[in-house]
Amino acid sequence: MKTTLPHRLTMEVPMTASAGRSAAPGGIQLTPRSGKDFVNEVQVPWTPWVMPGTSFKLFCVNYQTGGFTMLLKIEPGADTRVYKHIGASEAFLLEGDIRCNEIDRGTAGDYFYKGGGVVDRPRTANGCILFAMAHGPSVELDPGGQVILSVDATTMMQLARANRAHEHVAEVGKI
Repeated sequence: MKTTLPHRLTMEVPMTASAGRSAAPGGIQLTPRSGKDFVNEVQVPWTPWVMPGTSFKLFCVNYQTGGFTMLLKIEPGADTRVYKHIGASEAFLLEGDIRCNEIDRGTAGDYFYKGGGVVDRPRTANGCILFAMAHGPSVELDPGGQVILSVDATTMMQLARANRAHEHVAEVGKI
């Protein structure tokens, strides 16, 4: 059966189910799974992160881009450092408040996006928890602007493994 999508693309859609696969209405084959689709974040322990007063729960790493997906917790008044986002990053603030510059303050329910190349220093008065996706690495900068630490997918998996908080992590591009 051919289906025309609203933007005028045409694609073939399989309409029969095969052994061992489940089918959606109309007989469209669903992708077989080799593991769990869902992870209960309550069962994942917090792992200390690279800045004092921060911890994370890792959910996905992408070795091709260096990116990762996590929950990030920043304690009130944490000594956060100046970071440069090599890849873009996105976050949704679940709890608390955060400032990434002196102008804007985010609170629970806010979403933010930072393009690659953005330099900032996150600060929180009351602490916060963010659902964050880094689309590439970030680097910590010293006061002179020199890179002193890089955080990427490999770094995040090493930290999670050291805390035995890695078995559920989806690994994209693993060789």
